[in-house]
Parts: sequence; structure tokens; C-alpha cells
Amino acid sequence: EDETTSLDNEGRAVITEHEGVDGVRVVVINVYCPRVDPDNPERLPYKLNFLTAVRERCVSLINNGKEVILCGDFNCALDRLDSAYLEEMPTFPRESETRNILTEFVTSHFSPTSPSNCILVDSFRYLHPQQTGAYTCWCTKTDSRKLNYGQRIDYIFISRSVCSTLTNSSILQHHYGSDHCPVVSEFTLSLTSSSSLPSLCSSHFSEFAGKQ
Repeated sequence: EDETTSLDNEGRAVITEHEGVDGVRVVVINVYCPRVDPDNPERLPYKLNFLTAVRERCVSLINNGKEVILCGDFNCALDRLDSAYLEEMPTFPRESETRNILTEFVTSHFSPTSPSNCILVDSFRYLHPQQTGAYTCWCTKTDSRKLNYGQRIDYIFISRSVCSTLTNSSILQHHYGSDHCPVVSEFTLSLTSSSSLPSLCSSHFSEFAGKQ
């Protein structure tokens, strides 16, 4: 219980559940995974535990017949194709464990022969399996965005059966305002509208009133 509370203390996940017009239940999990800096290696166990908890939640949801869309900043490049720092990847031990956990349940290149434990699919790579230079984050100190010397660490992962509804997946590198850029995936899923806002919606909080 203490470990579960600790994982929740930083507010790194927002989970919403939606009902499709055909009765399918779609759970959207939006995460901001912990970052592990070279001068702060003690954060690695926390990050690994966080991702393990995310994986177990996804497995449980799918085993209960729900579709899952897992998205956010994972602070980890899944594949060498997702990083401009190719020569550094083999000597990136602090993140290899992170990739190991992610690739236990996420596949970048989905096919009918993909392992059954890979319950989620990288939506961008599903449509663009070999595209290079598709980065979502750049170092602001070196202004590396001008040369597109970055990494793809922002993902939209989807459960396997949602792949058939995926129509587009894009990286909006021309959108500025952060060291990251937006990522977008579009689906033909039809969801029913809710009659009320969630209780934790920011519009219910006075400090955000009139701002969103």
C-alpha cells in the first residue's frame, strides 16, 4: 500500500473511461513518466515501478474486455530509429531497463505474429514503420531543434484491435512553445458524449474558473 501511495503522490497519470456507440469501452491513460538524469540516478527505481504499475493496469483493463489508449511523455526512446543520438544508444544503461519494461507490452512494428504479451502498438510506427527524423523532443540549451537533433519520447500506444480504426498519426514539429511538440493520432472510433463533466475537471476548481 505504501508503494502504491508513493507512485500516486506525484500525479503522473490521468485515466478516463469512455463508452463507444457500439458498446465498446475505451480507457485513455495519459502519463508523464519520471525522468532519470545522470546526476539523479536514484529516480530509476521509481520510474521502473511506475511503468510496471502502468503495464499491470493496461493488462488488467484489456483482460476485462476494454480497449486502451496509453499516451504521454515516456522520457525514453523505444528504438534506435527514435533517437538522433545513435552512437550513444548502446551506452545508455540508465534507460535500457526502461525500454525493457516498455517493450514487454508495447511493440513498435505490429504484425499478426507479434508476441501475445505485446498488448499495445505504437500508433506512429504502425503507419510509419521506417520514418526517420520523427522526433518530438529537443535540447533547448543547444538549440538542437533547428537541426532536428532530438528524440521521439512522446507516444500514443493503442490496444491491438484499435489498430483497425487508426487513420492518421502525426508529429507536429512545426508547433513551438516547448522543448516538446504535439503528437496526434486519429481514429474512426465513435464515442458517446457524457452528460456531465468529470468531478475532477479543472472547471470545477475556482482557481481555474474562466481559464479553460
